[in-house]
Amino acid sequence: MKRINFQKFKREQRKINKVYVSFGERVFLEALKKQAENYQEFRPEIMEEAYLKFYERVFVDSAKRGLKIVRDTNKKAMIDDAFFLTGWQAWIRDFVRNDIIMRELITNVNARTLREIAIALSEGIRLGLPFSELSESIVKYVASPSRARGIAVTEATRANAEGKKRSSDDWEKETGLQLWKLWIHSGNPREPRNNHIALENRPVRKELLFENDLDKPGDPNGPASETVRCQCSIVYISQDYVEEYFPSFA
Repeated sequence: MKRINFQKFKREQRKINKVYVSFGERVFLEALKKQAENYQEFRPEIMEEAYLKFYERVFVDSAKRGLKIVRDTNKKAMIDDAFFLTGWQAWIRDFVRNDIIMRELITNVNARTLREIAIALSEGIRLGLPFSELSESIVKYVASPSRARGIAVTEATRANAEGKKRSSDDWEKETGLQLWKLWIHSGNPREPRNNHIALENRPVRKELLFENDLDKPGDPNGPASETVRCQCSIVYISQDYVEEYFPSFA
């Protein structure tokens, strides 16, 4: 059982995360533009569909990557990835549309968009803009690339972690084997949460919380101070791996 090269993992994860964020920027910016263009008849389902599109791609990709690490660190069970893939698409759709926390997240994003539409509309009326310019100013104010990127960065971390968690849940269910988890800081100097850095190399049993009281990076149950723009990641590892490389925690 080969030891994970975490420096290599971080480099690869940063590259993967850039792809996730770039994709998310396009998806969320398009949704914000559509909502702003139709500000007179606001449609909250547009953002829901954007979340669904984003999660369908990022969740499945991260779940596959998570399974590979679990498999590579496990001596006792070998299950082909394809065994787990069939039920994920339906699960993702249900998760985005019906999970209480996800509903609250999307509702909050839409509430902010409505507030920004109201601000842009009020300012345009104050300036006496004609209708065509008023609509254009609302779109420009509401559909900002920086906001789309902010959503994408946060949701990339959340979807990445959620995909790995689901794949680890499935693995445990099918094998009956205990898994552990490791918090991996992004290594990005622009992500200076010292308490996140301190969590590294301190494995905990999968069902427990980390020392910052989060289940995983981007945990929707955590406060914004711990989750917004966090780019950390997580890996799930076997009991065998912990016993061999982190014996003091086993």
